Amino acid sequence: MFSIACKVGEAFSESEIESFRSLNPALNFFYRYKDSSSFRHFDLLVKHSRDRDKIFSKFEYGEESIILIGFPELKSCTDDFYSTIDGFFIGFHFSTHFIRALRDPVGSRALYYTFKDECYYFASEIKTFKAFKEITIKPRKEAIAEYLSFSFIPGTNTFLESVNEISLGSYLELKENSVGQVDYCNYHKNENGWDDLDEVELKEAFSHALDNSTKVCRGIFPQDPV
Repeated sequence: MFSIACKVGEAFSESEIESFRSLNPALNFFYRYKDSSSFRHFDLLVKHSRDRDKIFSKFEYGEESIILIGFPELKSCTDDFYSTIDGFFIGFHFSTHFIRALRDPVGSRALYYTFKDECYYFASEIKTFKAFKEITIKPRKEAIAEYLSFSFIPGTNTFLESVNEISLGSYLELKENSVGQVDYCNYHKNENGWDDLDEVELKEAFSHALDNSTKVCRGIFPQDPV
C-alpha cells in the first residue's frame, strides 16, 4: 500500500508536505525524491507501509532515468521499456526534453493530475489534492449525471473540476510546449483486432493472457497464492 503526491514546476512547501503526511496516518514510512535534471523541477512525496527499498526503484540509461513506485515486473530498461514493463506500479520517466507520468497496464493504482500556475500536480488519491495549497477542490456538475447513467465516470474526467485521470496502460507526457496522453500498451489498437477473432481464437487469446498474468503475479508476489 502506498500513496504519492507529485509537483512538476517547483518544490513543495513545508506546509504541503505536512498536509500530505497527515492524510494517511496508517502508512508509516515517508520518502521524498527530487529531480532537477529534467526540463522541469520534479518533487515527489511517497507514503507507504513497507521499507523504501522494497517499493522504490530507479533505472538510468543514457541521459534518461525512470523511477517506479510499487511492484513492477521489468524485463528491459532500454528503448523497449514500454513494451516489456508489467506489474503494479506508478512511474515517472525523465529526460532533458520531457517528463512522463506512468500508470501500470492493469491500473492497480489510480493516477490523477491537474494544472495550476505553471505547475502540474499528480496524486494517487483524490483526497491528496487537499494538500496542495494552490488547488481549489470543486465538484464537477456533469459528473453526477454521468455516474447515474453509466455507474462510473467515462473517459479521463473525474468528479472534480480540472482534475483528470490517466488511463490504465498510459502515460501523460509533459514537454515544453505540449502535453498529451499516450496509450503505451496499445489497448485501443488491440481492441480493433478482437472483432476478427472467432470463438476458439478468443479462448486461446484469453487463456494466454491469463497464464501471462499469473506468471507476472507469481514473479512479484512469490509467497502469495495465485
